[in-house]
Amino acid sequence: MRFADAPRWSLLAALCCAGVMGCSLLPESKAEDRPTSPPPVAVKPATKAASAPASAASAVVVVAPKPEPEVAIPPAAQRAFDDARRAMRSNRMDEAERGFKGLIQFHPELGGPHANLGVIYRQANKLPEAVAELELAVKANPRQPVYFNQLGITYRLQGQFAKA
Repeated sequence: MRFADAPRWSLLAALCCAGVMGCSLLPESKAEDRPTSPPPVAVKPATKAASAPASAASAVVVVAPKPEPEVAIPPAAQRAFDDARRAMRSNRMDEAERGFKGLIQFHPELGGPHANLGVIYRQANKLPEAVAELELAVKANPRQPVYFNQLGITYRLQGQFAKA
């Protein structure tokens, strides 16, 4: 590196540091309160793998498989779940709580209603109830990573860092 390029590299390094520090100051988003799966990521295969082995190795992306559905969900239960989720998104938590509890009464094997009820309880600072519901969600569908994430967040809020 030439001495004349030093100011340019120093400026670039300072901008990168400022960007990283700025990201750490952002307020915590409400994304952790939504127990939904992330959208699947499409992966394009490398087209010039033979001619550029170094770039092909860096182009490999591992995508987690989409979680399998829990069980066959009756249409009426799906409509009730959708109604409760709409109420939750509209901040009508009492209505959403009633909807999820009704679903759990008739379909305790479904993890989604337990997970959403756990999120409602966590938002209401009812952490023991939230943990109980989220543990039921994980038990109902242990292949759903979002349930584990929500449970870990709740454990962290309780100060149970070893479990989180």
